[in-house]
Amino acid sequence: MLPQLVPLAIASLEQDDGTFLPDSSDEEEEEGASWGDPDLAVTGQGGNTARLSALDSDDASDEDDDDDAARARHLSVRTGVTDEKAAALHALGLYAKHVPLGFQPYLGAALSLAARAANYFHEDVRCQAYEVLGQLVLSCHSCHPPPAGAPPGTVSGQVAQALEVVCPLLLEGLEDDERGVVAEVLRAWRELLQGLTALPLARWLEKGMQRRSSWLLPETCCP
Repeated sequence: MLPQLVPLAIASLEQDDGTFLPDSSDEEEEEGASWGDPDLAVTGQGGNTARLSALDSDDASDEDDDDDAARARHLSVRTGVTDEKAAALHALGLYAKHVPLGFQPYLGAALSLAARAANYFHEDVRCQAYEVLGQLVLSCHSCHPPPAGAPPGTVSGQVAQALEVVCPLLLEGLEDDERGVVAEVLRAWRELLQGLTALPLARWLEKGMQRRSSWLLPETCCP
């Protein structure tokens, strides 16, 4: 079943999010919009703003408000696509967790898509992305265990490569503005610790602790 199901989930994640709506009503709509575009104002189908305009910061200080407005574009998001992408990520995580051996041919593509989704504008998709990232690493670990007799905490080369992609993203996720996303990131760390032990995660955990310490112990004291 995976050869039929996984491509459907991948296709859902690769689809465009909506349609560009230029500021001028005289201009035609630009199709094929993507959430990764740097100059966007995202609106839902009902007109509710999902993300504010992002303008080029390099030139903004030298141009007046009219020029900034001229560069802004609106992305009309098909809200069903956001739900579909979250569901597709959830499905990929379940496939990787429950059918790890059969899922291995799709691991690279799934890892790339989940990594990209970790920066998605909607928190529901980011939550699913962080959950899937941890599941993909553990799926890889179950199919590529360390050599027999290896010391505790040893991981295979395939798992080490996956960790190089996933762990920096999980560190970034700790600084997400949404508490629900941060909670999902912490759950992903917990699952990795339980499945791999702390040794292969040590250098990233140390960086995470340093970041937390910098938040709790600022360099300068308040008067």
